[in-house]
Amino acid sequence: MRCIEFDFAERGGKVRCELFDNTAPNSCNALWDALETPINKRCEHGIYSGQVIGFLTDFSYPELENTRIIGLKNGDILLNTYSTTKLEKYCEIVLVYGDEILPCDRAGQARWNHIGHVVPEDAAKLTEIGLRIMDKGREDVTVTRG
Repeated sequence: MRCIEFDFAERGGKVRCELFDNTAPNSCNALWDALETPINKRCEHGIYSGQVIGFLTDFSYPELENTRIIGLKNGDILLNTYSTTKLEKYCEIVLVYGDEILPCDRAGQARWNHIGHVVPEDAAKLTEIGLRIMDKGREDVTVTRG
């Protein structure tokens, strides 16, 4: 199974994620290809969607695959393709850090591709990072193949 790593070096903390190559192969391949070079972005809280943090990427993947609206849980990694808003240049990587979530974007409730899950030993660290970003604001993240 392929893994990626999210490094929040600005205030500390790394989380590792296993990709769902079996259930979301095309989405995972698009992300993996984009990670040929590390992605460095500013991560922020997705307050309208609940307990999520995320950031826009510079790659696009417009297809819906292995979508979820309900049943999401702490540690899930999602790819918002913006299929309902036609922002064709971007995807948003979203990390769920709690159990209170309702995926939405500019058009309202949205279906996001469920592409992975944080490894169990990093789940508490993700919650800590999510709460910190909610409380203290945006911070830099670097995403790499791992």
